[in-house]
Amino acid sequence: MELPVVTWMLGCFLLSACGGSAAPTECYFNSRAQCEFEGKHFLLGESWTDNACMHCTCLHPVGVGCCEMLHRPVDFPAWCQVQVEPVSCKVFLVQTADPRLPCSPGEGKPGPQPRIPTSAATPRGLEKPRGHQNSTGGDGSQQQPIYRSLK
Repeated sequence: MELPVVTWMLGCFLLSACGGSAAPTECYFNSRAQCEFEGKHFLLGESWTDNACMHCTCLHPVGVGCCEMLHRPVDFPAWCQVQVEPVSCKVFLVQTADPRLPCSPGEGKPGPQPRIPTSAATPRGLEKPRGHQNSTGGDGSQQQPIYRSLK
């Protein structure tokens, strides 16, 4: 297979795998991988999702490309950890000391509450001001996002 064709196929794979999302996604390419998962063979362009929440695409004869489907939080308290449900690929923040308890951003450790997915939407009627990003204060403390009312 000619190099321009391989380059074109890999470029198409990476564009389609990332889905145009602004969030960073980790992708991998394995030129020696077979287009097979759990005993099923896949043809060029066919896709599957594995048990590690990786969305893979057959790029036969050049290999297999996979991208992580998870959007892991990057800014959370040190006493929290990321927990992933393997079947649904949902991401939760939980307390490191007791993973059965959720982790809520804030000063102190929260008491028992139901787990809430990290993909919670901005409350209705509120929006982040354009150009605002979470940042670290001069003393190293984390600044919380500021919301303003749309009313």
